[in-house]
Amino acid sequence: KLFKIRLTGDQLFQMLNNRQSPYVRACGALYVRLGVEPKEIWTYLGDYLLDDEVFHPTMDKNSDPTTFGEWVEQLLVESKYCDIFLPRLPVPVKKAIDANVAMLPQFRLRVESNRRNLDLFRRESCRVEVFWRNEWEKGTVLRVGDEEPSRLRLEVLLDTTEEVQASIGQCILLDDRKSESDRRSRSRSPRNSRSR
Repeated sequence: KLFKIRLTGDQLFQMLNNRQSPYVRACGALYVRLGVEPKEIWTYLGDYLLDDEVFHPTMDKNSDPTTFGEWVEQLLVESKYCDIFLPRLPVPVKKAIDANVAMLPQFRLRVESNRRNLDLFRRESCRVEVFWRNEWEKGTVLRVGDEEPSRLRLEVLLDTTEEVQASIGQCILLDDRKSESDRRSRSRSPRNSRSR
């Protein structure tokens, strides 16, 4: 039915950003993969690859859960979803997607780490390196965007004076100050509590 309606870009983003159900979001992503021009797929789905909302992609609750980002990654790199053959991507588009997807394991680990140290990113004049346009660029955090809890983002003013938004997984904290929670956890470690 969605293909008969011919969704607009705004309607697609409303589906992809739906906060009530990951299944509505999944329908939006599947619509993009099946019905959007291949050169536009990354524009729609690239920001969702580090989305860590957990859901069951099938109605079988006994199936293994996955994150929305990992599920979207499968849509981009696989040629088949369930029993549906996905449209073949042109070679240049496929190469660009594969290059972007190659960094995902590293970025996903950084999301977990940075989420634990989110208070550091909120400090005034926090310095970071941001993976932007396939390069690491230095900048200063302007704001932590936590409107979408499963897709935390930073607004960063690059040293080149360009303002960008990036996932926290694509940012490296340059400040060497430790968060309060890290200092507390280290002080309770067995190594630090040993008597001399």
